[in-house]
Amino acid sequence: TARESISNPVVADVDGDGAAEILVASSQPISYSGEPELPTGKTLMLIANEGGSFAPTRRVWNQHTYHHSNVREDARVPTHENPHWQSENSFRTNVAAAGSMDVCIPPGS
Repeated sequence: TARESISNPVVADVDGDGAAEILVASSQPISYSGEPELPTGKTLMLIANEGGSFAPTRRVWNQHTYHHSNVREDARVPTHENPHWQSENSFRTNVAAAGSMDVCIPPGS
């Protein structure tokens, strides 16, 4: 659940195409000026890159306090969780997909 108009975006491979999508939730109107193209009520928006060229990521994001070691890619929860702060030291971030480390390298580098 989110506080009014405040929610953290979630980055996950929602449609299983191998590329990340961004999910944004709003519990209050997004548009106060009446723009017809913007939703004006409680909303869940999916933002995707045309052609699916966002960096690859996992398909799962299971909770607000997500960390990659508390859920497997198939959504199973491990019996004993590895301390995520000892290996990746990450919180509310997803792990990089295999082969994705060269996605953001500038041309000519």
